[in-house]
Amino acid sequence: MLDKKLRICWCLAAVALVAAPLAADLPSHAELTEALKSVVGTSNGGFELNMWATVVDRDGAVHAVTFSGNDRGDQWPGSRAISAQKANTANAFSLPGLALSTANLFTAVQPDKSLFGLQFSNPVNTKVAYGGDSEAIGTANDPMTGNKIGGVNVFGGGLPLYDAAGTLLGAIGLSGDSSCADHNIAWKVRHALDLDNVPGGVSATADDNIVYDIAGGASASGWGHAACSDAATQIANELPNTHPIGPGGTAVIEDHTASEPEDFGLNQNYPNPFNSGTVIRYALPESEETTLSVYNASGQKVADLVSGPRQAGAHTVHWDGKRDQGAGLATGVYFYRLQAGEYVEKRKLLLLR
Repeated sequence: MLDKKLRICWCLAAVALVAAPLAADLPSHAELTEALKSVVGTSNGGFELNMWATVVDRDGAVHAVTFSGNDRGDQWPGSRAISAQKANTANAFSLPGLALSTANLFTAVQPDKSLFGLQFSNPVNTKVAYGGDSEAIGTANDPMTGNKIGGVNVFGGGLPLYDAAGTLLGAIGLSGDSSCADHNIAWKVRHALDLDNVPGGVSATADDNIVYDIAGGASASGWGHAACSDAATQIANELPNTHPIGPGGTAVIEDHTASEPEDFGLNQNYPNPFNSGTVIRYALPESEETTLSVYNASGQKVADLVSGPRQAGAHTVHWDGKRDQGAGLATGVYFYRLQAGEYVEKRKLLLLR
């Protein structure tokens, strides 16, 4: 009898050892928050509102919940549960060989379509969604953490998470803006977390990107999503190029806002210190040949973020903390240097792995 109990204990321990890496490979609350804040505020085609983000594991249990504002009331309170719903949906309907975003389900669940009723099939666990200490909402101790939220959401903002080896770890859900902007932000956050090694999908680029092909009330592919704005559509269509899926070189995304600053300027990166991604902003009062590069403490260049002519205005650069060749950088102090014409400025940043 004792031997049998020992064998059972050994088997349970073995299962735990196999399952543990999946949860361990998901982002921590701090990492998720950092990635979210590095993306919110860039151009995403929506109302530029603060956001909720939720990550669930492959079993559908909530792993982390966070928000981009300073307080839980800085973003729509109702979007917290929606972000968890989206994460649950993207996880529940994705497979190791096929990624489906929540946006991909929009057409199929409409009346007279093949999946009509899917959105009513798995109700949200309201005790998980609304129970617990309100003061802990959005923190590392969010009451949803460790519990299965359930729910099915069929508009943009939910994406499955695949690590560099292609293992399906769970999913992420974003909510707080238009559904189209939610998708764009979710894609960028997933990219910043380096969990976008998508094996295949139903979009024209064979991934889980949102599809805009609805005309006259019908989707040509059967996977279409309603459009929200021209800006959101354009950003989404460019995501496979600006934020390509899969492991690769360093990812640099630059946004430009036309304006006429009085002076040149290079802002301190945010967040700083950072782990998975950071944002660098600079201003040009006139068009100039511009370079923005990152150097290690020994003065060796490790990444070129900007190179070439840039127009006058405010520029925002998102950097994933990798070398030009795609390899991750070690924890340490680095310097980023802006040169625009004769203007040169340098600032320090801290990368924590």
